[in-house]
Amino acid sequence: MKFKDYVKESNIDRQTQNDFQDYADEIAEKLSKAVKINWDDEGEVKKLQWTLDSCFLAMKLSDQPTNPNYTRYKQFLPDKFEMKYFSTEGGGDLNKVPWFSMTDAQHYTIFRRAVMDLAKKNGITLKNSALIH
Repeated sequence: MKFKDYVKESNIDRQTQNDFQDYADEIAEKLSKAVKINWDDEGEVKKLQWTLDSCFLAMKLSDQPTNPNYTRYKQFLPDKFEMKYFSTEGGGDLNKVPWFSMTDAQHYTIFRRAVMDLAKKNGITLKNSALIH
């Protein structure tokens, strides 16, 4: 199954899918500038993917600027992002919020792609075992 088809299963429109991928790419780029990544260490590559996950969760907390989980990752978040993708805005069902209506596997597909794109940009070919599946 291709990436586009896999993410499409969550009934999220194409623009939202592209926005999520753009956010992941921007976060991965910022992380790589802040911390030197040893691309030969599979553990570090996986840690980068887990950190992307943490950053996406921190985006939900952007309306709580004193929350320690937000302040820890704030420097890596995209300069601009749509809060409606991450928040129920005053309550409601998280399953109707685009990011939270997706499965973990769909999230990791986005994170994997961001890491693969970043590695490629740096002239690195990653082993498949270095990526979260």
